[in-house]
Amino acid sequence: MKLEDLDRDLVAEGFGPLIHERGAWGLAVGDLMIVGRNGLFHVGVTERGQMGVTSLSTADEDEACRYFHERALGQFWNGATFTEAAAADALQSLLEGEGVDVIRNDIPHFNGPDDARYRLFVHGRDLERVRALTRHA
Repeated sequence: MKLEDLDRDLVAEGFGPLIHERGAWGLAVGDLMIVGRNGLFHVGVTERGQMGVTSLSTADEDEACRYFHERALGQFWNGATFTEAAAADALQSLLEGEGVDVIRNDIPHFNGPDDARYRLFVHGRDLERVRALTRHA
């Protein structure tokens, strides 16, 4: 697997532009980053846009991309955000009924009183499922 393949796969799996970024330096999903430099590929977590803790350094691009891919799929990501609790409840019930692990993390006062956001987080491997369900809702 090459960085281009990883990028294409992540987009197809539901990692949208709010959490996914591709640049000349490499690729990032949230704070997870893969960077190729000086013949090595580094996978780690960013701190203020810079590589912080590196969990893998290898000359093997395929190994680095597969490692990054598995980490991205295994982490929880924001799958959907709603302004109405009933919509979040309905999608959460549907997802859990299909065996998807869901973490609910609501923000009761997003931009002040009476402005709540209802958020559902799912594993990266389930993002496309959420996107497909919300597209048809």
